[in-house]
Amino acid sequence: MKKSRLWLPIFMAVSIILWVITLILTPGDPIAIYGDPEVFNAHLPFLSYGATRILCPVIGVAMVLLFGAHAWITMGKKPAVSMIGLALFIAFFFEEIGIRTGWVFGPYFHCSIEGPKLDTVPLFVVCVWVACIYIGWSLSNLILDGTPTQTDFKTSRLFLGALLGAMITTTMDLGADPFCVSNGWWVWYKGGVYAGVPLHNYVGWMALGMLTILVHGFDFRQQQMTPLNTLAKWKKIATVLPLCSYGVLWVAFTLLNPEGFVGLVVFFAMGIPFVIACTKWVRWYKAAAA
Repeated sequence: MKKSRLWLPIFMAVSIILWVITLILTPGDPIAIYGDPEVFNAHLPFLSYGATRILCPVIGVAMVLLFGAHAWITMGKKPAVSMIGLALFIAFFFEEIGIRTGWVFGPYFHCSIEGPKLDTVPLFVVCVWVACIYIGWSLSNLILDGTPTQTDFKTSRLFLGALLGAMITTTMDLGADPFCVSNGWWVWYKGGVYAGVPLHNYVGWMALGMLTILVHGFDFRQQQMTPLNTLAKWKKIATVLPLCSYGVLWVAFTLLNPEGFVGLVVFFAMGIPFVIACTKWVRWYKAAAA
């Protein structure tokens, strides 16, 4: 018998109430507190400011559509829509609270290079959160369950998966944040000890990652997901997409970072889970294709 999902609308209602309270009690954009830090020469190393500003939201929406479609073909329509929708909701909520208060990640500001904003939060950033958490969730399933999608829904496994998934998600920001800060995408008002990024930021990444993946786990436990052994061969092959995406980011952030030690940190922090997850996926696919 399917369990009640009453907790889900309660969770969303409480989140919205907290967001409204924040809107009322905070001055709004951090510019009101710290001043305008806009960096008008912000860019990608190989593109102009204007081209980057157009490209960011396009890439962000494309990532959400790509991973949403991937979830649809590997898990089914309802789990996919639920996962992407909840991730968008939680990511926007955390970013909005974080920008307005500085409590979640530390005091920071998103520059206009990232494109259109939803209040204080760029659309691009919300989309990136969804993609990163989906990748972290997928790799944690491979490492813990030996399968591309979650198959063990015991409470202890949900919490362990949330912890591991959040750690893998956070490894991506070990390279992304120093790269984006050095290219003027966002500004940390008080700087930080890790290539200009505060450690507080990574506490926020862990919190957001754990909460989102935990919500996904409890939600999936009450849904009917498509069994992996019933997937067509091309869909089984397609399950490698999050793993390949993580591998591309691993190489990119190892090579593109402005400070040598950051590339070294990324090489090991992302490389270890990548190699483990690769061996798990190959082992699963061989058995699934047999």
